[in-house]
Amino acid sequence: MAFKDIAEAKQSCKLYVMAKKVELVVVKSDKTILRYKCGAECCPFLLLISENLTTPGVSVKTRVDHIECGTTYDNSLVDYSTIALYFKEKLQSDPK
Repeated sequence: MAFKDIAEAKQSCKLYVMAKKVELVVVKSDKTILRYKCGAECCPFLLLISENLTTPGVSVKTRVDHIECGTTYDNSLVDYSTIALYFKEKLQSDPK
């Protein structure tokens, strides 16, 4: 998966957190790299997004999937703009 920049990748990760109801913790975040891990200690989830060397933008370099680590509704990554964007897309696709 590729993104325009780190900001777009962060927004996609926030939407992922809301859709999957999981907790992600930022391990490292700067202008060139973004790394997340799962908030549950027993979960091996890992996501590494960094710059492409051949093309402009950033892409997912490493991804280890979630195991059954449970549902969480409390996540510090999600802010009001992410919630608004999440529901805006859902309401536009199905207004009823």
